[in-house]
Amino acid sequence: MKALYRIITILTVAVALNACAGVPQKAEQAGRTPAMTPDYAGVTIPSNIAPLTFAYDEDASRYVTVFSAGSEKVAVKGKDRAVPSVKDWKKLLSAAKRIEVETYMRKDGSWTRFEPFYFDVAGPIDQYLAYRLIPPNFENFEHLSLTIRDLTSYSDREFYNNELLKDGSQVQCMNCHHFRNYGTDEMQIHVRQYLGGTMVLRGDDVRKINMKNDSTISSGVYPAWNPKYDYIAYSTNFTYQEFHSHHRNLLEVIDDNSQLILYDLDKNEVQLVYDDPDALECFPAWAPDGRRLYFTSAYMPYDGEPEMKTTYFYEHYEDIRYDLYYIDFDPDNRSWGEPVKVIDASAMGKSISIPRVSPDGRWLMFAMGEYGVFHIWHEDADLYLLDLQDGSWRAIDEVNSNLPESYHSWSSTGEWVAFTTRRDDAHYTRVYFAHHNGDGTFGKPFALPMKNPKWSTFFMYSFNVPEFTVEDIPYTAQELANLVRDTETVTIPAAK
Repeated sequence: MKALYRIITILTVAVALNACAGVPQKAEQAGRTPAMTPDYAGVTIPSNIAPLTFAYDEDASRYVTVFSAGSEKVAVKGKDRAVPSVKDWKKLLSAAKRIEVETYMRKDGSWTRFEPFYFDVAGPIDQYLAYRLIPPNFENFEHLSLTIRDLTSYSDREFYNNELLKDGSQVQCMNCHHFRNYGTDEMQIHVRQYLGGTMVLRGDDVRKINMKNDSTISSGVYPAWNPKYDYIAYSTNFTYQEFHSHHRNLLEVIDDNSQLILYDLDKNEVQLVYDDPDALECFPAWAPDGRRLYFTSAYMPYDGEPEMKTTYFYEHYEDIRYDLYYIDFDPDNRSWGEPVKVIDASAMGKSISIPRVSPDGRWLMFAMGEYGVFHIWHEDADLYLLDLQDGSWRAIDEVNSNLPESYHSWSSTGEWVAFTTRRDDAHYTRVYFAHHNGDGTFGKPFALPMKNPKWSTFFMYSFNVPEFTVEDIPYTAQELANLVRDTETVTIPAAK
């Protein structure tokens, strides 16, 4: 009798729990998965990611969403969305390598059950992502911020805001936050215009430098911190914006003069690395051993009058196409080999930007479009992957969309990539992630998780330059602003 009583009690509790969760016992079968925003069906996610929330794009009065992983089962109610709690989500992530999601929709007094979909759970992602937030304008830059997001939660904070040092009409632009080896104890940002300089921060060693000297055409622009040796490579660039009145790509950012330079952190001097007068060098990126520097370069000779060069380049902007190169580096005597062309994109009527090498040195990801170097506005821009072992490369079709994919970065393990895309609405860049399976293929991309799944419909800022870090930024926004204000800008001499 005692055994029978236990069984009855267990069954009674189970039924009560199921009824409490509100899971319908009878429902018509929809025969399809539900429409949702963001579309998370079938994605591979990190084992430490913040809860994935989503809104249903179906006409209904109520939803019940059931998440199941191993022995864990969580039911979430909502009028139009599924928002699991952090506590329940962590249990699901740790319970199994796959989370099943079942959706029940109530409409006109009856319930419908959709086909289940899945989240596959892979290895952890770096805890933090740093990015710049840009408002919807082209000429003004009074409201810019650098933000760091904890990817294991919804927590984020500014670590720099250019309004903190605004002085009347004197304003700043800031960009190109960059970290050495995914840590934040060695980092840099550029501050332009008011109180300008490149901030190089290495613990207590804080420098604000200007790399414009007799041998360089400008200060450093796009950085690449050597992972093994105390150098930072930069491209120098003269860029300007041009707008189209009738063109599918609204905006062009054109570079009509550039170089590659190397900043020696120990000797505090700048070395000219490569400066072909008929070429435009851009986007340096080190191999993990610190002995090879990848970059892009466009052959664009000009022998006309200097004052007409800008006009010429604008008139021929669709002819500016960048190829992928590397140049070998000997860190012991700071010497360089000859540039080697890796991919002749211009011969195919294409143009490459933003090469980034995976942490294991096997893969190189890049963006490619029909022309130009600033692909964030180019609808044809996609992400590609080069196998550095055998030289083969391909479009990453499983990641790309029919709208621009541009900036991208690898996580410290190489298992995840973050990239910016305009796939949501064609106007704002958002951050997406994709799992690298280790063999050059990727899982279905997923959007940066937010507590409110409809945040992107009202958040009118673009995400720019997403970079992984394994630790938090060691400064508040005010502390970093104080360093920018109080540190004197020093012009770095050319190497002798």
